[in-house]
Amino acid sequence: MIDPEIPASLAPVLERELDAGEQLLWHAQPAPWTLIERGLSKFIFGIFFFGFAVFWTWGASGGLPSKHPASTGGMHWFGLIWGTPFMLVGASMVLSPLWAWWVARRTLYVITNRRAILIEAPFRRKIQSFRGDRLINVVRDENQRGNGNLIFEREASQGSKGRTIYRDIGFFGLIDAKSVEDLLRRTYLSTDETTSRR
Repeated sequence: MIDPEIPASLAPVLERELDAGEQLLWHAQPAPWTLIERGLSKFIFGIFFFGFAVFWTWGASGGLPSKHPASTGGMHWFGLIWGTPFMLVGASMVLSPLWAWWVARRTLYVITNRRAILIEAPFRRKIQSFRGDRLINVVRDENQRGNGNLIFEREASQGSKGRTIYRDIGFFGLIDAKSVEDLLRRTYLSTDETTSRR
């Protein structure tokens, strides 16, 4: 039986994921403000980037008054074509807090009697399971109030110009990160004891 507090959009995904006999011990969703806070620098930079892109595009497409009347006869499509991609990039940065909120509402963290599960379903579903030693080999990052994150692993990918981009995978925006880590440890010990008895 799936907890009715789990959002209706995520409950069927979790129900399909659970194995026979697997029991739900804990679930939570990230606090949206934590994901927004992680992208705050992008948002601030995006304001200036978007503003400059709009100003440049407006000027390059004939929006600024010209000293040469012959040059003001209509829209300069060259400036509009070149400026539009930059405006879109800037707009995506400015809208990044809204995207973070959207992702947070469609993300679910789960601990069962066998494993930890991370479900992300903003559009396509991405489901990751963590078992065995991965339940206890976590990094806890928290503030003075105990709110924080549990990081299971760091994913590397190739960015532009050959640079490596790292993305942390884990449970973010937890109200009491240590209590969740303790539950992960108890889950590991119980599964380890079950395995050793076989």
